[in-house]
Amino acid sequence: MDEVTSVKAAERDERGRLLAPIPGSEKHQFTPITARIVQEKRWARARQAAANRITREAAAIDPTVSTWAEAWGLVAAKQYVALIDSEKPRGDDLYRIGQVMGALPTALETRAAEVAGPAAAVLALPAEAATVLIDLLRQVAERQVIDGEVRDAE
Repeated sequence: MDEVTSVKAAERDERGRLLAPIPGSEKHQFTPITARIVQEKRWARARQAAANRITREAAAIDPTVSTWAEAWGLVAAKQYVALIDSEKPRGDDLYRIGQVMGALPTALETRAAEVAGPAAAVLALPAEAATVLIDLLRQVAERQVIDGEVRDAE
């Protein structure tokens, strides 16, 4: 009987507030650091739950979808089809699809290129896009545009 009742009681002041942590609760203290960790875990669970739900919904549309990356690809493909079928596609939408496909730099890559210079922007592009861009720049350098007409440089 003495062993069971030998648990140390929490020390409290006259108003009932704890003066010291409850014995054994040291590992569960809520600090700014642990609050951030708990919040990050909560966000990770929410992101995972959203990805799982979206994957299930995408699989209902296309049974070959089994991962969140494939679900994202399905969304991008549906957006692409809608954009191409549109009579007047917006330039911003075309640019965004290009970013999703990896053919155009994202805003982060563009900012990094502005800091590093134009050469870094070309290097940040995928190899095929960089090659096309370099060829296009060569063609522009060899020609002049005068009043909307392309003329060979003299």
